[in-house]
Amino acid sequence: MRINPRLVLSITTTALMLGTAPTPHAASACKGLDKGACERKGECHWVDPYTRKDGVKVSGHCRSSGSGKKQGTSSGSGARPASS
Repeated sequence: MRINPRLVLSITTTALMLGTAPTPHAASACKGLDKGACERKGECHWVDPYTRKDGVKVSGHCRSSGSGKKQGTSSGSGARPASS
């Protein structure tokens, strides 16, 4: 019995493609939005442009608000409750 080399190549290629196919990820609903559109979406927030410590300038962009954590509630925020 003779094995067809094209058949072997075809089966091998198909197996490799199926085994290494990238898993699909959901695209962010906020990605690529301008400031106005970003601010209208409840699940997004706008990040103003800034310069990092290493001097790299970062453009303003829209981000997902995350997993429900409130912004600015970290213990190092410096905000203190008013004393009575």
